Amino acid sequence: MTDKIARRVDTRTYSLADVVNEVEQLFDCQDGEYGPSHRLFGDTVPNGPAYPYIALGLIATNSTPDAQEYLRLAMLASFRMLHKTCKSTRPVLYWRFAKEVRIQEETEKGGQKYKIRTRIAIPEADYYVVGWAVKLEAEPYKVVP
Repeated sequence: MTDKIARRVDTRTYSLADVVNEVEQLFDCQDGEYGPSHRLFGDTVPNGPAYPYIALGLIATNSTPDAQEYLRLAMLASFRMLHKTCKSTRPVLYWRFAKEVRIQEETEKGGQKYKIRTRIAIPEADYYVVGWAVKLEAEPYKVVP
C-alpha cells in the first residue's frame, strides 16, 4: 500500500523543508501546545475541546531504494489524503513540534534504517485514510517494504 501511494503521487524530489512547506500551504497551520493534546482556551472558550495529537511515521530499511526520499513522499501523501477528508478548503492543523523540527527524520542502526515522524492534530481529518502511517501508543513505527 505505501509503495503504491508514495511512488505514484509525485515524481519530484522533496527535501524535508519542501514537505513542510507544502503541508503549510494545504492547511492553516498553527503551533500546538506541549502535551498529549491541543486544547482551545480563551475568553470565549474557557474549557475548550481537546484535540489529541496523532503520531504519523514510518521506517524504511536501507534495502529500500532512496529510502529517505521514499519516506518523505509517503509522509506528503499522508497529508494530502488527510486534507481530502476535511470539509474546509484550508483546515486547521496543530503542530506538536517546534517550527524547526515539524517533521523529523533520523537514521538508526548505523544507516540501516531511516525514520520519519511528526505529531499533529487536525480536528476535521479522518485518520482512518492513513491508518498505515499512524503510530499507536506502545506500538513501534511500521516498517515499509
